[in-house]
Amino acid sequence: MLRMKNISCILLSVSVLAGCAGIDQPIASRPLVEHDFETQETLVPESLWSQFSDADSKTQITVQSSYAQLSAPFFAANGKTCRKLIFAQATTQVACQSSDKTSWYYVKPVLAEYSEPSSGMEQSK
Repeated sequence: MLRMKNISCILLSVSVLAGCAGIDQPIASRPLVEHDFETQETLVPESLWSQFSDADSKTQITVQSSYAQLSAPFFAANGKTCRKLIFAQATTQVACQSSDKTSWYYVKPVLAEYSEPSSGMEQSK
């Protein structure tokens, strides 16, 4: 009896899956999302490229007559090596290395930013 139930369940599952797989899915005739990607990037001045490539984290550099501290290099979601510049005015700018690893360019700010969790346990209120 139990074996018959198992076989019935398996046959029912296979027929439902086979039926769903045979349905033609609609295909969009035009893009569903408008992409408005800006491809023009602002290059970091060439005189800073070697510092961006080789400097240790927390190195102080001068960018357009302002002092900035370089973060450690990180691997970004765009697949490139990037570094954050932290300016004295508590503003930040991110620059990424080009695909051919010869130049650096500034990228637009992101909406959210990951920060490392604090070492201490914080209490919920």
